[in-house]
Amino acid sequence: PGRSVADYAFDHVLLGGLLVLLMFAPLAFGAVEEWSLFVLRVGAAGLISIWMLQQVLRAEVDLVVSPLFIPCAVYGFLLVLQSTLPLSAYRHATVDESLNYCVYGIVLFLAVQTVRYDADAKLFATVISTFGFLLACFAVVQNLSEPGVLYWVRKAVGGAVFGPYVNRNHY
Repeated sequence: PGRSVADYAFDHVLLGGLLVLLMFAPLAFGAVEEWSLFVLRVGAAGLISIWMLQQVLRAEVDLVVSPLFIPCAVYGFLLVLQSTLPLSAYRHATVDESLNYCVYGIVLFLAVQTVRYDADAKLFATVISTFGFLLACFAVVQNLSEPGVLYWVRKAVGGAVFGPYVNRNHY
């Protein structure tokens, strides 16, 4: 409704990129290893850059504000306090996890900005639901065929393997 062709294209690139990023993370062992965290961080930075470029080309900022931003901002403020003041027992881990929190905040922000029309919301819900169902089926097949091995290739040390996750609670 009232969107230019460029806006339409940007919105679809952002939605597609967001979906790819959200599906990549669980497939990459839950995005907890350095290489997968790097891909997640670079992907989020790339998507927010595309969103900012869209705003610059539009010559005005079209921002959707969500009530979800309030608790995220409060938690972000606490992270900034903990990172800047000597409150952390292990500063490197605090800063590293703060960076992850920024990535998760970018993904939330982009989801709110991108999934704003009914057709986009239906597509988003359909893709994520289908992906979740297929991942669950895959996890069951993998568990029945060769338990304790990730993707039939990588032996897990400790924990219970179920799909791409080593800890059943994460699944």
